[in-house]
Amino acid sequence: MGEYALMLILALSAEPAPWQDAVVVRPSAWSNALKPWKQYRLGQSIRVHEIDAEKGAEEIVQSIRSLAARPNIKLEYVMLAGDVAEDPSPDRRNAARLVPTCYQSSTAMARFGSEPHIATDNTFADLNGDYKPELAVGRIPADNPEQLAVMLQNTIDFERNADFSMWRRNVHVVAGIGGFGALIDSVVEMTTRRFLTDSVPSWAELSMTYACPGSPFCPDPFRFGQAAIERMNQGGAFWVYVGHGHVETLDKVQVNDELLDILTTEQVDQVDCRQCPPIAVFLACYTGAFDASRDCLAEQLLKSRSGPVAALAASRMTGPYGMSLMASGMLTACYEHQNPRLGKIILHAKQEMLRDDANSGKVVSMNQSAANTPVNKVVSDTQRPIARGARIELINSLAAAFSPDGHDLAQERLEHVWEMNLLGDPMLRLIHPQPLSINIPQRVQPGATIAVAGTAPIPGQLRVELVLSRDSLPRDLRPIKRFSSNLADRNAMQRCYELANARVLNSCDKIVAIGNFDALLNAPKDLPAGRYSVRAFLEGASGWAAGESQISIRKSSLPSQ
Repeated sequence: MGEYALMLILALSAEPAPWQDAVVVRPSAWSNALKPWKQYRLGQSIRVHEIDAEKGAEEIVQSIRSLAARPNIKLEYVMLAGDVAEDPSPDRRNAARLVPTCYQSSTAMARFGSEPHIATDNTFADLNGDYKPELAVGRIPADNPEQLAVMLQNTIDFERNADFSMWRRNVHVVAGIGGFGALIDSVVEMTTRRFLTDSVPSWAELSMTYACPGSPFCPDPFRFGQAAIERMNQGGAFWVYVGHGHVETLDKVQVNDELLDILTTEQVDQVDCRQCPPIAVFLACYTGAFDASRDCLAEQLLKSRSGPVAALAASRMTGPYGMSLMASGMLTACYEHQNPRLGKIILHAKQEMLRDDANSGKVVSMNQSAANTPVNKVVSDTQRPIARGARIELINSLAAAFSPDGHDLAQERLEHVWEMNLLGDPMLRLIHPQPLSINIPQRVQPGATIAVAGTAPIPGQLRVELVLSRDSLPRDLRPIKRFSSNLADRNAMQRCYELANARVLNSCDKIVAIGNFDALLNAPKDLPAGRYSVRAFLEGASGWAAGESQISIRKSSLPSQ
């Protein structure tokens, strides 16, 4: 069926479709490669308009703005279908400059050594020239129409994936050593753990892999790179890297005189998450430098048939402040608002970063009260549960406390909006879980049976688990305080790492129908007193559901009869 015939059928249906519009910028000869994807998006009520990339960046921007101003057009998305830079290597000699990007001058990050100009696709999403994006934008960094067709099919396959098993609840965080100094590194680690604890729902399976000796989440350093790749291969909603990066590699782990890779472009062939591909988020410098003469790390992962389905990464130097705000905004849009489109999740985060009231000051000024916050107060604040508004306030306070005198935090936020670019389809649809309500006792004793009652919104395979709270660690962890090539130390670090990420204490499985269900969980007799979580995951044929509730486990204070 032709796309216009389908448009006519949908237009004549009893319930009018909530039409949205998207624009694709592509080399004029690549139009045929878009047809299957355009037909698929049309079935989701997204009309796709095309613009020739040969026009050049300025004319493309004006064409997008003109399209958005047309009546009956609800422009929401911009997709740039093609790579940017020419590569002189023999196998890509014909990959001339394909789809241009834009450049903005850097003053804030250039102060720390970044290039004076930032490669950004954000300009194509800015409809009025105020530097704030109104549209969701992403780039498919293909070198030719055949590669474009494959990468677009990857997005379709992702959305059609009917595997709703527990990989969908996974969030993997891999962190390198900060290197900003002992105090700043410790604060960054504490805030990162706290934000993840407070922002990622408790029903999610959160793994931590941290390249810092003394942390219980640090594996054998000689297996660190392997651990990072294995986490990606496990699949999940997100795979997140926090730390230093370069165009073709992440940071290295140093053990004695050896420098060990975490992930490089040469290791991309070890990545195989095709059955359950995550979205890769690189909170690191340069890993998304799509205008470099050689493909950056994020590009190479996307061009791999077995890699992530999309990546958010920086084209230039980043800082902890901008990255923290970006991550916080994305977590809110994804898990609190459950926005169904990846580009809209990123758009929300960027708009939040530039909101005057969200950042305690205009986009051209710095929050002076934050600058005067004592460092010891900032550090103590990272140790308490943090609500969304207080989270932003704390990030601003941390940034002001650790920034050089006179540094323009507002400009730094803006430059992170420019340099954080989505490589992937901005219309990529995520399948969020349905709510799964469960009721449990508020308190039980160790060794007791926990009666779990709930309501299933869909039929399927149910798993109920008793797990450690995020702010708790298993007993008897003995982290090694230094990196070592000693085999006994290495094995001890690996055991500690595996135990620290093993939060499930007990579980039960059963098949349930729609409606009420009950299940029984045993609380181990030797559990220490404290707060724990009971979480539930329901795998259905066409979707999934998840829920969680807190429980206190402690011995009764009443005298025995």
